[in-house]
Amino acid sequence: MCRNAASFGGGTVMDAAHAILGHMRKIADIRTFEDRGFQRRMLRASAAVIAVGAVLGIVWFAAGIPQLLGLPGMELRAVFAGEGAEGMPPSFWWLAICSVGCFASLAAHEVVHAVFFKLFAPAGTRVTFGANWKAGMLYACAKDIVYTRRQYLVIALAPTVVVTALLLVLGATTGWPLVFYLVAVLHLSGCTGDWEYVRAIVRDARIVYCEDTEWGVSFFGEGDESEGEEARRGLVGDVFLPTHLPACQDESAERVERNTSPTNPANPMERGSR
Repeated sequence: MCRNAASFGGGTVMDAAHAILGHMRKIADIRTFEDRGFQRRMLRASAAVIAVGAVLGIVWFAAGIPQLLGLPGMELRAVFAGEGAEGMPPSFWWLAICSVGCFASLAAHEVVHAVFFKLFAPAGTRVTFGANWKAGMLYACAKDIVYTRRQYLVIALAPTVVVTALLLVLGATTGWPLVFYLVAVLHLSGCTGDWEYVRAIVRDARIVYCEDTEWGVSFFGEGDESEGEEARRGLVGDVFLPTHLPACQDESAERVERNTSPTNPANPMERGSR
């Protein structure tokens, strides 16, 4: 596939990436749109976010905690009772804001990713947006750009922090705290793919570089590529396929082979008494 490349110090961004990765070994890939295990973990995490958000929301608003903190209380009763409180939309518009807000938050999510992709990338880097409708995902992509471990963690978590904080501030300042709380919870349920990236990076200290791709991300560690055989053999769920038997298994295999050889039969009756 032909790759777009921006100018970078007399070469290209892609050349710079290849120069970095030439001294690295691949540890693993995450193919976001193909990895069924990854997608199942995302869905489970999304369901947990919605469940926890529902419980916290009920406790927060039913207990009147916002009023105790000097924040606006839940607007739902005024909206659906048609009281027409100042600045309060009718129920139709309240539901419309909730629905549109969910989609808008997902778009804002990708914009925040793009901002941080550009912030940490060389000048001239092109960030693209796309959607995989089959998987039900929107995405931003800085194709072939290599980021440090810390940079990619920031990129992955930035929308979780920035978009959620913005929604909660809007809820506190507009007098419609519930609608923006609901949008914030639904937005967080869409952040779980980012969290899976973070989980993979944090749990593997070998990862020092991350290459963004159109299909997901590749992780690299220090060392020669010849040392990365485990990456070429693939990643099954969360477990790397072993490239060799552990030492204890090697010794056991050697012992069995020795004991069953013609000169040292395994059956003690065949060896005779000593």
